[in-house]
Amino acid sequence: MEIDLSKLIWSIVNFLVLLAILRKFLYRPLLGMMERREKDIAGNLESADRASKESAHLKEEYEARLREARKEASEIVARGVKLGDETRSQIMEEARKQADEYMEKARHTITREKDKAIAELKAEVAGLAVAAAGRVIGKNLQPEDHRRLVQEFLEEAGEAQ
Repeated sequence: MEIDLSKLIWSIVNFLVLLAILRKFLYRPLLGMMERREKDIAGNLESADRASKESAHLKEEYEARLREARKEASEIVARGVKLGDETRSQIMEEARKQADEYMEKARHTITREKDKAIAELKAEVAGLAVAAAGRVIGKNLQPEDHRRLVQEFLEEAGEAQ
């Protein structure tokens, strides 16, 4: 086998020209595209890292606000319970006072009605006693005698109590 030197040189020249053409039109654009892709990926990674840090910060802020909201809710509930207890105590105290007032009014009314009933009963008993005494004596009493007997009877009945 013989090697043809001119073919070898032309093959090398063709290869070098092809290599130069490929380098100019394929390799450089391919490298540029790869560099851009690499920069895009690095930018996306940085963006994702920033987003992750921001997300963590927002999560912490959210949790802090949530804790604060829960604390405020607990305080509101506690204040509501306290206010409810105070209101209930106040209402109970007012109800007791009203009940005491009603009881006192009822006692006064009962005492007044009792005294009135006793006075009416005494007057009626006195009238009946005078009428019975008049029948027994057999004569009609004069109005002044009648008053005097009623008065004496009422005084005796008052002492008997």
